[in-house]
Amino acid sequence: PADLAAMRSAEAMLAAEKKLAEQLKAGKIAGLDMILPFDELTSWPYEDGLKGMPKRIKDLSGKKVLMTGFMLPIDEVQNIKEFLLVQSLWSCCYGQPPDIHGIVRCVMPKGKKTDYFFDPLKVTGTFKVEATIMDGYCVDIYQLHVDSLETIR
Repeated sequence: PADLAAMRSAEAMLAAEKKLAEQLKAGKIAGLDMILPFDELTSWPYEDGLKGMPKRIKDLSGKKVLMTGFMLPIDEVQNIKEFLLVQSLWSCCYGQPPDIHGIVRCVMPKGKKTDYFFDPLKVTGTFKVEATIMDGYCVDIYQLHVDSLETIR
């Protein structure tokens, strides 16, 4: 049952992404530069940090974007300040986890927190391209500073 639920959620996310793209094109979603799909972020062969990143990806930094995906909590499942957004829970939980360029660290606004959601999410905010280094290792290269977060049903 959990596998079927994950597949249904992924299908719902793809359908929602298509619908949102149509709404943006029709001018029904204001205040965004673009809908940013994971396929765009993972369209280049990751090496190390920002090395080899195409200019078109670097140029996304500072843009107001809308992304869809699934929440992966980092430390907690309540009062979450930061979480990872991934394209599919299916690959994270049952297959090969995404490379670092297939993960977006979402940072909630100061003083705001969220709880864990299993459903696919629609997240809007300011996208940043910046390598985060911890203990000598690059732990993420994409961050999304969240303005709004809601589930897709």
